[in-house]
Amino acid sequence: MRKYLIALLALATLVVCCKKKGIDSGNGSSTGSSEFSYMLKSDSVISVYSNSTYYLSFSLAVTKGVITANPVTCTLEGLPDNVRITPPKIVVGNLLGGLFQLDIGTLSYGDYPFYIVHQSDKYGTQKQKVILRITAPPDYAALLAGTYDSSYDFCPDSGFFNYTSVVSTVPDTAYLAKISNIRALGSDFVVRAWIQNTITIPVQTVKGRTIWGSGTYAQDARSGHGGDYVMSINDTIVTGADTLGCTIHIEH
Repeated sequence: MRKYLIALLALATLVVCCKKKGIDSGNGSSTGSSEFSYMLKSDSVISVYSNSTYYLSFSLAVTKGVITANPVTCTLEGLPDNVRITPPKIVVGNLLGGLFQLDIGTLSYGDYPFYIVHQSDKYGTQKQKVILRITAPPDYAALLAGTYDSSYDFCPDSGFFNYTSVVSTVPDTAYLAKISNIRALGSDFVVRAWIQNTITIPVQTVKGRTIWGSGTYAQDARSGHGGDYVMSINDTIVTGADTLGCTIHIEH
């Protein structure tokens, strides 16, 4: 009998020990939230123009665990005051990344360091450095230079004017163009225009007429016009006591 009791006690001890070992090792559910690691990936340098919009994307590479149980909140820190950020923060989930819209105000050319700040319960607050690089945009005046033989103006009270206009650059002055023969007023009727994201004709007097206006340009979508551009400019011309507003169409 004494040997039988000793054998039962040894068996019970073995069962208890094995059961305790099973609880400690678990099946991932009791320690899943702590088993988490990730890496944030983004460009280290972004090059943009002043007065433009940039979409900054980033991604998270999860190397261990599940992100839905370990959300990561991302914000941007250190950008100049005239850079507007939308949205102000992103909580990363199953998409494993996000996109910030940066509306860039007027900034001087150069580098502006800032940080992508990512915060999680497990790792606290971490920062990743990024350089915002403001560069000079291309010379759009040079892009639009050429002879436009199918130009026309539309004036509500006097119909259409068809003509050929020449758009040329100004040596040593980027973004400045000369546009000739507006409204068929002659090849020597030459108007200066600043061409960047839009076209601006500042107030100026040419051959006794005062003109100003603004408009846009785009690639010509018509068949057979690959590489060509079209311009549309709302302008006003004052001649003596007469004021006339028209729309200039500069086209090939």
